Amino acid sequence: MQGFSHSHFRLRIAVAHQRQLAPHCWGSAISFVAAQTLALHSPAGVFVEYPMGADPLLRELPVAQSDLAPREGSLARPKGPGWGIELERSVIEKYARTP
Repeated sequence: MQGFSHSHFRLRIAVAHQRQLAPHCWGSAISFVAAQTLALHSPAGVFVEYPMGADPLLRELPVAQSDLAPREGSLARPKGPGWGIELERSVIEKYARTP
């Protein structure tokens, strides 16, 4: 098991055992916001590991990069529908793979 469902399972275990969990992800803006959503969803999720790398799918993909940036050590809850980020279409096209 991997991915979002498995992470949610781990959060439930952390809550049951009164532990904290820090979701982390080294990938795109989408996977980072998924990890952030897990932390916001659960009382066990008090931290989110914030990636400092220069991955273009993290740094260029969201239309408004400021939505993912921490302010005074905290991340804001998503404002829009779903995970609250809008993706930059030109970046998707730039890094798209064709079979």
